[in-house]
Amino acid sequence: MTWFIFVGDMLVMLFMVALIIWVFMVTPDDEIDDAADIPLRDEDYESDLLTRKDGKHLEGSVHG
Repeated sequence: MTWFIFVGDMLVMLFMVALIIWVFMVTPDDEIDDAADIPLRDEDYESDLLTRKDGKHLEGSVHG
């Protein structure tokens, strides 16, 4: 029974790693960079529109 649980856990981990690798291979680098910047932009008090590196505007949260 222990081996069954262990093998099941390893298959789940293999699926999760393969999913992450597939997402990173398919998604363009600028979208990955924008997603990584989200926690850094959450305290932008100066404006409610955020600008990406390529000049496109993203809606941000309004603080106040």
